Amino acid sequence: MSEKNWRRGRIVGPEDTLDLKSCALVAEVHSRAVRADDGGHVASYILVDGLEEAFAEDAMNFFSSQVTLLVDSSRLVEHCKAEFPALVTIRMTDQYEGYVAQCFQFDFLQTIPGDDVISQDGWDAFCVRQAMLRGEDVEDADDLPEFDERSLRRKVYANRAQVKEDRSPWLVDEYNQLRELTDGKPEGSEALIELADDMEAALNGQVLVGDSFSVVIPTRIERAVQDGAMRHYIPQTGREIVVAHGLDAVQAGKVLRLVEQDKSRFVDASQLMAGSNSKETLHPAFIVPDSGLNWISTDFNGRRSAEGYKHLQAELNTSMEAKDGEVVPMVANSAQR
Repeated sequence: MSEKNWRRGRIVGPEDTLDLKSCALVAEVHSRAVRADDGGHVASYILVDGLEEAFAEDAMNFFSSQVTLLVDSSRLVEHCKAEFPALVTIRMTDQYEGYVAQCFQFDFLQTIPGDDVISQDGWDAFCVRQAMLRGEDVEDADDLPEFDERSLRRKVYANRAQVKEDRSPWLVDEYNQLRELTDGKPEGSEALIELADDMEAALNGQVLVGDSFSVVIPTRIERAVQDGAMRHYIPQTGREIVVAHGLDAVQAGKVLRLVEQDKSRFVDASQLMAGSNSKETLHPAFIVPDSGLNWISTDFNGRRSAEGYKHLQAELNTSMEAKDGEVVPMVANSAQR
């Protein structure tokens, strides 16, 4: 991929020389840990260097909650032979030379085990978002196609089909039940047959998920509990509303920034849980690889706003449009719209 003026830093490959005068983004692997302060730090991997301090800090904050967008954490855990449960955290260092020296001292520093472990596309999506925040020009993104609900569903089924779970093979059970219900193709069963066909294709390995991205808005569902005169809410579960899927890096970065400006535009509020006993709230949007779309949490119950997606299509189109005798961009590449 050619160099872009919005791209910052450099992905560090297995054979690259470290730029010790800059700031860097690193992955730290913790053995027998579910939190960063549990277990023990067993390995460090340099991911990106050549960064300014502020940009490195922004990157750490961005990727700390979505590690797999930048790096294949399972490959790192396997490579350094960390004991399960293992945790991979993202951090930045503005004392790069000292950090590397300390890692050498305690034998923590490891070489990335392959050119495909760090995602250039994941890094590019972040860089695009940051460029828009700075008000810098970003190249045009390809137009968004119509939202394909069935394609999304097939990706989720395909991801689920990869899971080996003998105790609860949900996808297989669902598929068998649907085939039983639609045996003989009774009238009105077309939608159920379509679901079963999609599940069968996923189970047979006929669905290609690819390496594209989705932008999702997570929700949190909470149940009300009355404790005397006090009323409080207990978190129960949540959903992930897929705003757009099948995105390349530039599309993903731009879509995320547009959704961040007002995520409520892309959700049908009438479909969110709201009542005396429960509530559902929106949380910050994030980017996820399509291969990470989850069977349990991905929403297919109409919380996504179709009207919001149409607005997103229009805003992502950076072509020039005549208006009142002038030529104006349909969307500005800045934090202010």
